[in-house]
Amino acid sequence: VAGLTPAAILVDGPPASVGRSGFARNLHLFPTTGWLVFDDVNRPADRKHFDSVCARFPHRRRQVFAGTAKSFGVLYPDPAATGVLPGASSSGAPATAGGATGIFT
Repeated sequence: VAGLTPAAILVDGPPASVGRSGFARNLHLFPTTGWLVFDDVNRPADRKHFDSVCARFPHRRRQVFAGTAKSFGVLYPDPAATGVLPGASSSGAPATAGGATGIFT
């Protein structure tokens, strides 16, 4: 990934039986200024992984979109790198996507 600056990285798989801790252990190998999207954060181990990665970026906004059966987590782009600070709607209402409610932290 040297020399690449992707707009987003999607963390999905391997299966829950294998786990996703390899991404966190090798985070230094990835360009992480863009969006980081984590699938299946409704599963306790995957939520713990999402939270541990987010803890490395305390200056960045994160959000969990909780659906009826599945959830995904988003670590927003680094505002220092992009010049844009993503936020909630101007009304202050929770964000929604496809019927999922966003939980900002």
